[in-house]
Amino acid sequence: MEQTVLLVKNRQRKESGFSLLELLLVVGVGALLLLAGIGTYQLVTSGSTSNEAIRLIATVKQQTQRAFQGQQTYGAAGANLVPTLIAMQAFPSGVVNPAGTAAIDPWGGTMTITAAGAGGANFAIALPTVPTSACIQIGTAFTENDTDFVSLVVGGTTFNVGNPISTANLTTACSSAANVTMTWTFF
Repeated sequence: MEQTVLLVKNRQRKESGFSLLELLLVVGVGALLLLAGIGTYQLVTSGSTSNEAIRLIATVKQQTQRAFQGQQTYGAAGANLVPTLIAMQAFPSGVVNPAGTAAIDPWGGTMTITAAGAGGANFAIALPTVPTSACIQIGTAFTENDTDFVSLVVGGTTFNVGNPISTANLTTACSSAANVTMTWTFF
């Protein structure tokens, strides 16, 4: 009888709690799931920032055209249009810095919007710190199929009707640095 009681007590000891191997297995699976979640989150937020930049460029383009509708030019070539657009509240919320003096792109760079072309007939929107990972996606968003499109300069490469945007050419231009300056010119 005493032997039976000892066996029952031993069995109870073995059955209470998890073994070290079981705990390590659970921690390992949890770590793998966490790493997969972090990777997915980074992909989602990267795409989200690119889409935010595309929406920002589209909004700024439309607001700039609206601000100067009916006028011959956008001002003297090189004229800074940002103060005019800030005064008109043409930027989406959160784009203008707290001092109210500059427009900030989704990557924290200071956007420039200037009159461009002969006599200021066009305007240019420049994003100075576009990551390579977003460059191709937003570079193909506004192309020669857009009736207002004049050109896109990525790094030092100019794309226009004479040098159309292709994914291969854009990949080369976007790979010139970790962050590139992208400048769109529109009518």
